[in-house]
Amino acid sequence: MDMMDFSVSDVIQVLVLLVLVFQAFLINKTLRADHERRKKQSTFEFINSVSDRYKNALNDFNKRHGMDKMVDISDYTEEDILIIRSYLSEMERICAGVNAGVFDYDILRRMMSGGLMKNHNRFSQYIAQAQSRRATLYSEFDTVVARLRQDESPTEHRRGDIQHS
Repeated sequence: MDMMDFSVSDVIQVLVLLVLVFQAFLINKTLRADHERRKKQSTFEFINSVSDRYKNALNDFNKRHGMDKMVDISDYTEEDILIIRSYLSEMERICAGVNAGVFDYDILRRMMSGGLMKNHNRFSQYIAQAQSRRATLYSEFDTVVARLRQDESPTEHRRGDIQHS
């Protein structure tokens, strides 16, 4: 039998195989795009739900201490410490999700980068004191803030759009 001896059924089998490979490629692309969209959507929804939980408490803190200045840890009241601890715990949860790949970093960056970096600076004394007792406290938050600072640039290009659609 010669290599050039193809029957009609051989040609049809090859064409069917090519169609199946192409379909598998399209299904994979569609599933990846859907996964990416869901990941971004869940990040967006989680950030909104978390910000609703701490927004009022943080506003009360800001009224007492101002929005932009770092407050000396000795000036914190018991209520302030509860607010800070609650805020940092929520940020730690979000950041753990981002670091684990469960949540989308670019959506977090778009929605919260300024506030995360500002509050990381504001509460740095509290974070340092907490980490002196247990080094892993707020480490997820530290990691994300370090990445945000590294990614910060004046000529930032648009990231976070769905890539696989």
